Amino acid sequence: MDNITTSNYNASTRTKIAVLAGTAVASGLCVVNMMRRGNIKHVKNLEMGVREGIDLCCASTVGGLSAGILVDDKKNRKAKLKDSVNQLVGNTFIPFGFLAVANKLTRSYL
Repeated sequence: MDNITTSNYNASTRTKIAVLAGTAVASGLCVVNMMRRGNIKHVKNLEMGVREGIDLCCASTVGGLSAGILVDDKKNRKAKLKDSVNQLVGNTFIPFGFLAVANKLTRSYL
């Protein structure tokens, strides 16, 4: 089981709960930080831009990764790191990059 990928690895319930908790805590802290930066009193008044979206995605990924590394076996760390990099690139940087480019183009031509 040296070459572990996310498709053939079934995490234990303990690991899944830890990753969920780490993701939730990191995301919550990120939202609180964004609210403090903008001097906002309620979450419904929070405006999300590209930077805030990337911050939130990165925080949730790093929170889940750190909790998973703390709880899971040492042999699964490499797969977790690869999966986290894949999540950041495929689910964060590429989509938000396209949004930023589209936003810049529409502002310059409209």
